[in-house]
Amino acid sequence: MNFYLVVDGYNILNSWPELSKMMEDSIEDARDRLIHLLNNYAGYKHYKIILVFDGHKVKDNIGERYFNGKVEIIFSPYGISADHVIEKEVGKLLKENKVFVATSDKLQQEIIWSKGAYRVSSRELLGELEKTQKEFNELLERKSSGKRNYLEANLNKDVLAKLEKIRRKKH
Repeated sequence: MNFYLVVDGYNILNSWPELSKMMEDSIEDARDRLIHLLNNYAGYKHYKIILVFDGHKVKDNIGERYFNGKVEIIFSPYGISADHVIEKEVGKLLKENKVFVATSDKLQQEIIWSKGAYRVSSRELLGELEKTQKEFNELLERKSSGKRNYLEANLNKDVLAKLEKIRRKKH
């Protein structure tokens, strides 16, 4: 089973402080930053990510669909909202996949739940990306420290204590 994360692009851009500030100067730069963050996340977690942006107010827009690294990007065509595209994508994906949708749009969340997908708020997604970046940095630090990679270095303290207790039992 594949894990998909469908992201409501402009909802996220407007919700995250770093990205909403970037949008004041350049929407393109903010979109690129979001794509970069999601590519890193997709690569580390092995999720398939679809990032959907509204294009429904742009006259003569036929829509667009392409990949940027590991992230599939969709711009909805004129007259069709990103919400509609997200609902359609979720409907197709749910047949054989576990699907999460990142949005803080309450109506969109209710529709997603009714279809059987899971919702992730924009704040939760930001927290997950920050946590994943921290894990990745720690992994890099361990690998580059020049020290041997012992199993105990990768186990939490509770597991180590239980293993030590088992080791000390008399047979």
